[in-house]
Amino acid sequence: MRGLVDIKDNDPVYGDGFYGELGATFNGISVDASAWFGRKDFRYWFVDAYADISGMQPPMMIGPAKVGGFGGGAYYRMTKKPGAYTALVPSGQSYIPDSDSGLGFRALLGFALSTEKAFNGKVGFEMAFNRHNGLNRILFFGEAHIVKALDFEFGEQFKEKLAGMEEKINSFGEDNKIMQRLKESNLVDYSKVNFPQDGMTFDIGIDAHFAMEMDFQNSTFHAEMEIYVNTPGGIFKGVGPKGRAGWAVFHTGPDDWYLHVGTPTDRIGLQLGLGSFSLKSTSYLMIGDNIPASPPPPAVVAEILGVDLDQLDYMRDLNALGDGRGFAFGSDFSVDTGDMTFLIFYARFQAGMGFDIMLKNYGETACKGSGQIGIDGWYANGQAYAYLQGELGINIKLFMIRKKIPIIKAGAAVLLQAKLPNPAWFRGYVGGHFNLLGGLVKGKFRFKIELGEECEIIGGAPLGGLKIIADVKPSSGSEEVDVFAMPQALFNMRINHAF
Repeated sequence: MRGLVDIKDNDPVYGDGFYGELGATFNGISVDASAWFGRKDFRYWFVDAYADISGMQPPMMIGPAKVGGFGGGAYYRMTKKPGAYTALVPSGQSYIPDSDSGLGFRALLGFALSTEKAFNGKVGFEMAFNRHNGLNRILFFGEAHIVKALDFEFGEQFKEKLAGMEEKINSFGEDNKIMQRLKESNLVDYSKVNFPQDGMTFDIGIDAHFAMEMDFQNSTFHAEMEIYVNTPGGIFKGVGPKGRAGWAVFHTGPDDWYLHVGTPTDRIGLQLGLGSFSLKSTSYLMIGDNIPASPPPPAVVAEILGVDLDQLDYMRDLNALGDGRGFAFGSDFSVDTGDMTFLIFYARFQAGMGFDIMLKNYGETACKGSGQIGIDGWYANGQAYAYLQGELGINIKLFMIRKKIPIIKAGAAVLLQAKLPNPAWFRGYVGGHFNLLGGLVKGKFRFKIELGEECEIIGGAPLGGLKIIADVKPSSGSEEVDVFAMPQALFNMRINHAF
């Protein structure tokens, strides 16, 4: 049994209060509880507890699922708001005093299949009321861990496949890192998820969490989800931080709505890595408001073409107008063999392809010579690219110095970009370079084609040079203005009238 008592006095956020924690374990059941009773210019409190019964024998079952734990709590005149001053509770939420909130409660359930290593998770539900007994919000959340039980027959087959792969990899030479990478991983030794406090392990398997909230005060619905994929040694994992393979957010409110499944700068996807060899695929999809800037092509494409990346950022001017409403989709695929060796030879090859498409509303933006951009402000842009480059040579050691002598080194890339309609513009590049026998024969080439005309943005809107408001009172810089003064605006034209 363990306990903790904390008394706060004149805290800037919590005022005066008493906070306590209690933990106990008996008969395979672990219980954590906390409570807070405080006062500012109003009284507030919360109580919260969670019982981990995963070790109880016999286990509690609901159909094929085993109950791993349950908990919940209640709070009064407090709100969920993580920040510098928070009270961490066993169920993982944070609360601070709030005079506008009323009663709230939450429930939590942990579950698992008969083998926890195969699948386990938790789901929770929360409701919060205001001090007038009206419903503020409803929250549904949870997390799941699919740990791909390598204890099963599949695990033994997988280990046999990796053992065979080791032998093939070794045949390519002694100086490679793939064997070391595989030996550092134990395929069956992964930690059990300590739930709910420790959250996801980001170690082996698939981890996911989600949350959905209906906010009745602001008439908004918001949902988020993240998925993490990790396998032994990082051989197969998500492209994001800690192996994040996907994330999505959906939001709808009185003034905006959007669905984002990745963005151009934070894509979703998976990658395969064996030593220096890597294969990666990423994508993104965005619909609705808050569509960000259209991306330039990858830096490797600009490098092969021999063109500065800023010159290939074909949407730079329109991106400066900010986010807007529309649709965007993009995907790419790349492979990199890394440095490969065979006897005295070495080689490395890189290849990739991808595309980006965007349709966005730029409002009243006007282009010189063509008026309002696109069709009623809707303007599309897109690009597609592909590249291939590689190097083959010999790796020798002369007088205790190891030296790489390239036999052939070459690369080629193609890039197509377009913006349309009104005005319509197209541009294409084909370029590359080659180097034979250590520079004995070398050269580079680049072809460019450009059709149509780009949008030359006229300062803001078509009426940007027209002064709509003649004067405002109180005027700018006025001092000692009476608090009862009525703000006034004098217009140069009739308001609320179409013309």
